[in-house]
Amino acid sequence: MTLLEYFPKLIDRTIPVSVLQIPPRVFLNWKNEGIIDLPTNDSIGIDEKRKTNRKWAYLNMFDALWLLIVKELRAFNIDLKTIRQLKDFLFDIDNLIEELSIVNIDEFRLFFINQLPEELIENFNPECITKEMILEYLKTIDDDYKSFYTQLGTIMSSVLIFKQSPSIQICRLPENNQLKFRVFMQEIVFDNFDSKVVFDDILFRFSNDFFINIPIKPLIEVMFEDEVFEKYNINYNFFNEKEKKVLELLRDDNYKEINIKKGTDGLIHLESKSQLEYKNEKAKEIRKLMGLKEYDRIELIQRNDKHIIINKTNREKL
Repeated sequence: MTLLEYFPKLIDRTIPVSVLQIPPRVFLNWKNEGIIDLPTNDSIGIDEKRKTNRKWAYLNMFDALWLLIVKELRAFNIDLKTIRQLKDFLFDIDNLIEELSIVNIDEFRLFFINQLPEELIENFNPECITKEMILEYLKTIDDDYKSFYTQLGTIMSSVLIFKQSPSIQICRLPENNQLKFRVFMQEIVFDNFDSKVVFDDILFRFSNDFFINIPIKPLIEVMFEDEVFEKYNINYNFFNEKEKKVLELLRDDNYKEINIKKGTDGLIHLESKSQLEYKNEKAKEIRKLMGLKEYDRIELIQRNDKHIIINKTNREKL
């Protein structure tokens, strides 16, 4: 399964910018500076403070992840020019084509076949894939779905589907002071190289290279852990029907206790307990109906619409 097949709605623009806690002025500045490219929604809202009409901007999941990355970079005072360059690296499919064009065959098979989204290789026999085949295929992708095939699409796919921990690295080359961007897939590296060689290389980079590392998994986790994202995650089909049922119970304040267990049949068993409290006349009415004494306990079990079982517990002091 691919990212496009699992989550085809990721390109739907349903997330308001305010969810990311980005002030309107900051967002407008980023938009004017080319940090984010997106259409403005046609709906008109009212700015209550200024009593003027304004258009509301909405994000898809790729935009939202990108702006979370931008927030982290700005927190470290990274300049907008560098961020624009990173945006081109992550979003522009032509950059992926250019990077693919210059690698040799060994690099191509080791890294690109493993790192590119499955959308790029599912139509080919992996043993017969060539750079030329991938390059030609990239040129045929519809504009509406290009986000799934970019570097950012690769990164999102590695987290959501393959449960990996990728990071984006911004490196400064000391020989010409130019910036270089790369996606580091630690699981792929450790699977293909001796662990000691990998650790030595990482230590060498930490000791000799100038770079910024942006871990992506924690940013995507924010979208699942923060309650403000919940309804949008449901719209993007991040939760299956069973998980949606659990969320509904968690949102319902009437439940006193919820137990989730996996049974021997392999199914998830959900047990929820709620409590209703009645006083005064309603309490007297129920007591008379059930024949309750002080401190008696009754349990009602509904088998079906025509069958109810009453378990009654009596307590006495001797």
